[in-house]
Amino acid sequence: AHALGVRPKLLHLATETSAESQPDWFWSGLLAGDLSHSEVFDNAKIRRYVPAFNPTRFFEREIYKILAWRRANPQFARADPAEAAVAARLVRTHARLQAALAGE
Repeated sequence: AHALGVRPKLLHLATETSAESQPDWFWSGLLAGDLSHSEVFDNAKIRRYVPAFNPTRFFEREIYKILAWRRANPQFARADPAEAAVAARLVRTHARLQAALAGE
């Protein structure tokens, strides 16, 4: 979000919500497994076995390069309308569930 100059809008959805509300979405079946958990990547193990390991690329810096490339190559960086529609349906489903839980 910082690299894009926007404030993030985070929406936490239960895996079951995604799978039930979007059964035909590519990711729905995959979310029930390993992808249903947050992940933290740590390179301590490789540093232990390969002491000379010295990463030179970091996401925090590289994302600016990725975004610059996308701006320079818009023909390859178009949004997928089908994925945007899935995201919109997920947000609507979340809103309906929140309203139902609130008794509205």
